Amino acid sequence: MANAQIVHTEINPDAFITGNGAVYNLDVDNNGFVDYTFYTITSSTTYTFGNSSTFINFSGAYMNPAASGNSMMISSGLLNVPAGSAIGSNASFSSFDGCVGGVADVSLINPSSSSSYTFSIGNFLDADGFVGLKFQNSGNTHYGWVRIEVANGGDFLFVKEYAFESTPNTAINAGETANGPVGIADLENSVVINNFNNQLKITSSKILTNGIINVVSISGKKVVSKSFNINYERIDLNDLSTGIYIVNVYSDQGVINKKIHVR
Repeated sequence: MANAQIVHTEINPDAFITGNGAVYNLDVDNNGFVDYTFYTITSSTTYTFGNSSTFINFSGAYMNPAASGNSMMISSGLLNVPAGSAIGSNASFSSFDGCVGGVADVSLINPSSSSSYTFSIGNFLDADGFVGLKFQNSGNTHYGWVRIEVANGGDFLFVKEYAFESTPNTAINAGETANGPVGIADLENSVVINNFNNQLKITSSKILTNGIINVVSISGKKVVSKSFNINYERIDLNDLSTGIYIVNVYSDQGVINKKIHVR
């Protein structure tokens, strides 16, 4: 009976944002009011101490409760809630902004030496997963989840789908829908997306029905679209301009995304 109260929304195609100050607003209960805001930032900073300098280039994605009383599930930062785990009153929540994924490239330079390293943060960096949600509607507390992923460079954020329990004060499991759980791991383990020398190869260990491959530029323009109903597809990308693109593989079994570079 509890499952019948779950309202699930799939974003198709997935929303993705990139660039400094880009924003995506999430209305979990679809009532016209923004409940959470996702945003991406890019920054370059230089610190100078005498003859030594530190250069930091950062790309990251953040999540912010957009309304009073709303919060996200935490555990040493925003938690990537394991599929099937309960999101409810027994969990810990925070109403502060949280980084879902970010990468900082740091260079240290002084007259005698130089060094560099990379620092990464966030539990959704190069990982598909669920943020647990606790939000208010007409004075009632509701629980839900949103499925997101941040590209491994921290510069792309995907928002894929979300759901909430419409019965107040009732827990929901991460990935739970009225029709059963979202099968992320199984699909991602089955589909491999590779780009080598501008030859895009998509291989699936299972048959995907009603499959479509889209290649999208970072400006959101669809530059390639092709059906995919077999186990293997190859697409020549040499006619595309140099840059970053997103490959979306849609099917009845789910959606897979990957960032690629065309050189």
